[in-house]
Amino acid sequence: MSDKSTAETQNTSGHSRRAFWRIGRGRSGGSLGCAGIARRAIALGHPVLVADGDINNPMLSRLYPAKSKHGVERPTSATLETSKIWLADILAQALQCEASVIIDMGGGDRVSEELAEESNLGEFLSQSG
Repeated sequence: MSDKSTAETQNTSGHSRRAFWRIGRGRSGGSLGCAGIARRAIALGHPVLVADGDINNPMLSRLYPAKSKHGVERPTSATLETSKIWLADILAQALQCEASVIIDMGGGDRVSEELAEESNLGEFLSQSG
């Protein structure tokens, strides 16, 4: 499991916001790891969004459905363009809610790698405060 980019900023409530972006190969326990991180952050009272972009394994979206406090909508497909739009929407939502975000892009496909290569998440989050 790898963490492409982590950015940290202070929100108005005094908690530091973080972005955890999991990409990696499939069947390595990455989604379970993301679930554990989300559960711990939520238990500590941190505002967190859990974004399940793993088209092949909807585990996180089952634990944190889109209609729940911490869940968000899943992407409609695994294409690179759809993933880019979905990621931008999720980041905007996290910034608006002043929440940290845990993003699971899944593993075993090139879309995750291509999206990670094209996206400069750390810079975006730093510029967004």
